Amino acid sequence: MQGFTVIDLIILVVYLGAVLVAGLFFAKKDMKGKEYFKGDGTIPWWVTSVSIFATLLSPISFLSLAGNSYAGTWLMWFAQLGMLIAIPLAIRFFLPVYAKLDIDTAYHYLELRFGSKALRVLGALMFIVYQVGRMSIIMYLPCMVLASLTNINVNILILIMGVIAIIYSYSGGLKSVLWTDFIQGSVLIVGIVFALIYLMSSIDGGIGAVFNSFWTEHKFLMPDQPVFDANILRDSVFLMIFGAGLNTLGSYVSSQDIVQRFTTTTDTKQLNKMMRGNGILSIGLATVFYLIGTGLYVFYQQNPLPPAAA
Repeated sequence: MQGFTVIDLIILVVYLGAVLVAGLFFAKKDMKGKEYFKGDGTIPWWVTSVSIFATLLSPISFLSLAGNSYAGTWLMWFAQLGMLIAIPLAIRFFLPVYAKLDIDTAYHYLELRFGSKALRVLGALMFIVYQVGRMSIIMYLPCMVLASLTNINVNILILIMGVIAIIYSYSGGLKSVLWTDFIQGSVLIVGIVFALIYLMSSIDGGIGAVFNSFWTEHKFLMPDQPVFDANILRDSVFLMIFGAGLNTLGSYVSSQDIVQRFTTTTDTKQLNKMMRGNGILSIGLATVFYLIGTGLYVFYQQNPLPPAAA
């Protein structure tokens, strides 16, 4: 194994086993009908909030956010601020409707709104096609990285991960999914915060050196990167915030993997807490990822790799 020790392997196996056991534990109670897809009403809002965060933050984001700031600037970070547009709009105009109608899926609303069963089926089919493609990438990318570290065949890793997810999802329905999401999201949060603290302690000058690189090496924004540009084909801070805000709003109100979390309660206060909690987590953790990326850049400026290693 290259860069992957026996201890790392033990931690990975224990973690996967713990996720499976936790999922099965919360599946102890038999769930039937809508309870299987909407939970049993006992799931706290903060668990669902972390679950939404974990759902939106795919391994693609996990592997790319730090890379953006390492190789470039923080321009893409402003896309996270799109939530400041998406969350208020979702809370004001969409969540009250979902709570009032007590819908089962995002596409159930289409049928109620337009009186068309065919439109509901079409929406569901489009979502399924999209998710099949998305899940393929989400499963393949981290397994490819893990395969390069462990020398285990990538197809075997995909099979293991997929089987574990299928077992606890099938056994406990949405309740198991939410709690396992919460566990995985919590591990991610603790892990990257620890990684940031460890990295900052390894840099001469600590976080001050990272902030200094914002100005001296333009790691925050390049001088030619505008805050606003009338040319929408050119990247700008405004375009990142506004465009990402509309895109995130679309996910919040029409993507079943997110809307299903909203169906766990009809209490608008709980729904609002879910949304605000998810926004805080998403912006906060994205900031940590970007700090890690810039921190790695500063670290390797101070400690250059040998030519062969580089």
